[in-house]
Amino acid sequence: MRDLRQYDGLLQFENDAEHDAYRQREEDRRKQHDAGIAEGGPEGALKASGAAYGQAVDLAVHGGSADPALLRRVDELAASTAALRAGMIRDGKDVSKFDENMRDDLRAIMRSKGKSDAEIDALLAAHPDNPMEAMKAFVAQEGVAVSGREIDRLVQGVKELRWEAEESFEPVHPTASVSPSAPISGANSLQNAFADVKALGITLVEYDKAATPNHGVAASVPTRSSLRTI
Repeated sequence: MRDLRQYDGLLQFENDAEHDAYRQREEDRRKQHDAGIAEGGPEGALKASGAAYGQAVDLAVHGGSADPALLRRVDELAASTAALRAGMIRDGKDVSKFDENMRDDLRAIMRSKGKSDAEIDALLAAHPDNPMEAMKAFVAQEGVAVSGREIDRLVQGVKELRWEAEESFEPVHPTASVSPSAPISGANSLQNAFADVKALGITLVEYDKAATPNHGVAASVPTRSSLRTI
């Protein structure tokens, strides 16, 4: 639970009220987590793990999914929590209370993202026996939306830097001596923008009209000499 705070810089909210509601959910889960640790045993471990997983999901769908490292953390928490739940079922333990808590947590998270009750009910109905699967599905759904917004933002930034570089471009006099290693105006900023793109796990490849985008999202960025695809 404490380690998840390192991703707070990725959080995105429309207003202070949404941020405050997020912090309240986080505090409720922290209390549940600590109570599970104090309780001990399989039941306590499952309660604590479920609280941590719920917090990771909440963080992921509010901007955190832009970081692949957090998504790996979410997957790890999902796997460990699912293993604890499966172990309790094998031992004949009742997990209905845990499942209901997870459904309530998912409802709160989805409502915070503006989802209607009908949308929430539909997702839960698609995974009637295991609400954790519903949570995983929602993270995947929101992750695509966040990644798409980040790609749009970065592509727009690259375009703006290109326009800025073109506007400040000054033709070199034929007699002037220019070092091949001399930096071009705007190049450093452009490299920083592409570094942001790569940080999202996106690679740059030669543009191929016949190719199908690997992740369902394609953004073309024109350059002076060619057209490349992010």
